[in-house]
Amino acid sequence: MRDRHFEDVPNRPLMVLTFDTDWVPQFMLDRCLELLERGGAKATIFCTGRYSLGKSGLFEAALHPNFLPGSTQGADPESVVQGLKDIYPEAIGSRSHKYFWHSDIRPLLKRHGMLYDCSQYLPGQPHVGLVEHLGIKRVGTWWSDNLHLLLGYDLNTFSPPNLNKPGLQVLDFHPIHVYLNTPDRDRFRQVMAQLPPVPKIREEDIAPHRFEGQGIGTLLESAIEHLNRVQESTWTMGELVRRSLS
Repeated sequence: MRDRHFEDVPNRPLMVLTFDTDWVPQFMLDRCLELLERGGAKATIFCTGRYSLGKSGLFEAALHPNFLPGSTQGADPESVVQGLKDIYPEAIGSRSHKYFWHSDIRPLLKRHGMLYDCSQYLPGQPHVGLVEHLGIKRVGTWWSDNLHLLLGYDLNTFSPPNLNKPGLQVLDFHPIHVYLNTPDRDRFRQVMAQLPPVPKIREEDIAPHRFEGQGIGTLLESAIEHLNRVQESTWTMGELVRRSLS
């Protein structure tokens, strides 16, 4: 089988919103879904466990498996994927926690019905698009909120480097940063040091720590506004991949 690029994507900028839940409580994800619904934007949610994505039809559930040692999702890669697939039997895509990957993961995902995987990070490189790799589409993640904070990019408006270059722009937001409206990494660490482990955080405990200025939450709103301004429609990763296979 010959690897090949999905040639439709690099001809123009094409942004796709994605989220890694990373074990957050439902109320944090709900904040993201509310912003997306308000902007009429579709998104793919890479889920670490059982979540409700509402009934708007805007959201695709995909898998966010943790293959690292000590994973709470299963004792081995097979059980990790099977456990998530049991929750989301219709899921066709995945992105591994911390972008973890090795050559045995591809056949495992394919065996469980995955058509695409986003477990590679290619910041600011939109021209790669979708790449066919032995029966599964590999997709590079173009931007993440974590790197945006690390590099100190502007939080007033969504304007990362290469924004207007043609190609596939897969954005990776994290609900905890959106909920807290994280403005910088130091503040985030200080807040989290005062709270229980992420899955046990209660809304009444974390709500007072939400930042009122410019942060990742307001940046998501800016990204949605940009997407609606430059694109005629929004896509989930699953829709994009199925289109490439048709």
